[in-house]
Amino acid sequence: MYDRTYPGRRGLKPNFEEGVKGFITWAFAQECCLSEGGVRCPCLKCECRPIISDPEEVERHLKRRGFIKNYWVWTYNGEQLPSNVQRTTTTHASSSRSHMEHREEFSLISDMVGDAFGVNVTYDEPQDFDQEELPNEEAQKFYQLLQEMNTPLFEGSSDSKLSMCVRLLAAKSNWNVPDQCLEFFAKMMLDATPTKDNLPTSFYDAKRLVSKLGLEVRKIDCCTNGCMLFYDNEFGTNDGSLEECKFCKSPRYKVRSKAINHFTEMLLLQYLDMDRCASLFTIHKSIGALEKLKFLSLRECKNLFRLPEEFNILRSLTTLDLYGCSKFTKLPLGQISTSPLQSLVYLDLSFCNITTMPDVIGGLSCLERLNLQGNKFTTLPSTMSYLRNLSYLNLSHCHRLQTFPELPIESGRSDLAGRYFKTTSESRNHRSGLYIFDSANYYWGEPFILNQYIYWLFTTWVIRLVKEPLHYRCGFDIIFPWHVETNGVYKDGVFSELLFHFLHRFNGDSIVRINSSVIGVDWVGFLFCVRFESNNHNHNHESPSSPPLPCPFYLSFESEHTEERFDMRMNLELNQVQGRNYIWMIFISREHCHFVETGAEITFKACKGLVIKEWGLCVITNEDAEGEEWRPRTDLDLQVLEVKESRSGNEFEPKIQLPYNWLVSDEDEAETVQAKGKEIDLFNLGLYL
Repeated sequence: MYDRTYPGRRGLKPNFEEGVKGFITWAFAQECCLSEGGVRCPCLKCECRPIISDPEEVERHLKRRGFIKNYWVWTYNGEQLPSNVQRTTTTHASSSRSHMEHREEFSLISDMVGDAFGVNVTYDEPQDFDQEELPNEEAQKFYQLLQEMNTPLFEGSSDSKLSMCVRLLAAKSNWNVPDQCLEFFAKMMLDATPTKDNLPTSFYDAKRLVSKLGLEVRKIDCCTNGCMLFYDNEFGTNDGSLEECKFCKSPRYKVRSKAINHFTEMLLLQYLDMDRCASLFTIHKSIGALEKLKFLSLRECKNLFRLPEEFNILRSLTTLDLYGCSKFTKLPLGQISTSPLQSLVYLDLSFCNITTMPDVIGGLSCLERLNLQGNKFTTLPSTMSYLRNLSYLNLSHCHRLQTFPELPIESGRSDLAGRYFKTTSESRNHRSGLYIFDSANYYWGEPFILNQYIYWLFTTWVIRLVKEPLHYRCGFDIIFPWHVETNGVYKDGVFSELLFHFLHRFNGDSIVRINSSVIGVDWVGFLFCVRFESNNHNHNHESPSSPPLPCPFYLSFESEHTEERFDMRMNLELNQVQGRNYIWMIFISREHCHFVETGAEITFKACKGLVIKEWGLCVITNEDAEGEEWRPRTDLDLQVLEVKESRSGNEFEPKIQLPYNWLVSDEDEAETVQAKGKEIDLFNLGLYL
């Protein structure tokens, strides 16, 4: 049975082939084979470990590799040892059935390799192939992995390097073993084994080897009672977004009572920053004891899904930032009569998962800045009209928003306005305004009548802010959608109604200069208005003949050596609404209207994909600001320049880029120094985390 081939391996001998067939016929007829469902293959590789039910496969194994050494008595295939011969244990096969079962479990490694590469590797060995050309890259990876699978850790070992790596990663997955603990075990095994070449040296080494199998790593949440899995599959099960079990109604995320429960020991805390805490699911109710807490930031805490009810009693809280908390669905506010969060000035709920805004939000009487962009609500409560100190509202990228919110048309008490700017460093760069951009379902009805209402609503907002300078710093802007006719044809008279008071109106590519710095009236600033269309939100592609723009869309004031700009701060890359017309209104206060003195060229510039239809400008006087209606009628000495006369035609002269509010007044500087000083003092006292 060991005389297999002719010299030089020129073929199998007939006696060996007949002996193999006789062995297979005899072995498959034995009782042990019938009970186990196959024969333990005695080839040089299998060593009587795997059970194979296909006789032809066993025959191929034996013809290719031959029998294991010293297997004269077929003890693992039903033959009994003579009574005068004592049973011995070989290094090739264990006589213990439990060990065989243990080994069979890890013989499935070969099946994993086969599944990864789509081939049957039960009996093929790469070194036995008669190759006339080098294998391709995919085949080389296969052979390398096959070698890792077949090489034992050391002589006599029943595990290979690949199987040990799989077992280590399985232990990590089953018992949530930390990476450092797994590396400790790997190094401990490395020290305890006689050879150290084949063991994984670290967790990274194990993961790198197993990753060659192409196994996907995916974490799926399970109901705490074992009722269901929260996942989506190709068979129509869409349970990945559920927040509770659909059988027992248990919450998907378990509240960790030990998350943060030491707030009672930090009663003097005023600033608390917990940005990007991935393991934070909620906050302990003891946070209600922080009576002096003013600032709380939980930005991008991806797993945060709720705040405790005790959150409402934080009487001193002025800033709450929940940006990017994608699992946060509900703001826990109490009743208006209880005055929840009565000192809150800044509230950022952008890109959360909020579907309904509570009516009680109208009770936040001190609220000045509210960011709701990227949420999933369809309507907003009418109580928002009570927010008389509101100077910043962002509703952009709310793709399900269908009705227009009621806005405050009057300002609150002057002694309560502008608190945000007084407590925030570099506040002059924090712009006030109203933003409704990229709202896919926005539709209100008849375009002409509707545009009349929008025009009144937004100009009322402009007048309200201009009347109270504490609502803004340097300037503000407003962006909102503008409806066209239902057949897609834009009627010039509709937009003329909006720009009726803009006595100075121009085409989209017009360049204008103010010839005289003497305006002749007591004025407070300039108002600009532009209508544009968004056709393609990819603003990274500029034409090869034009220099790149510093911003995707901005109002430009270009002088001989400098260019001042008022840029649009919307994220145009998130835009999903194509072909929508928008209005962008910009107000710049008098102290920052440098273009009046310098004679700078005024125009709007936009990247590819934004089409500027037309724009206009006017000067706002004190009389306009103090009146109930906005009726600017001041004439200006303007000159419309040809493009070839403009300085912007010179592509080879770089300009010094400046923001429109580059001039810092003594008052601005003092306000910034005071705000930064407060932060430093709190940090030094240990009250800023």
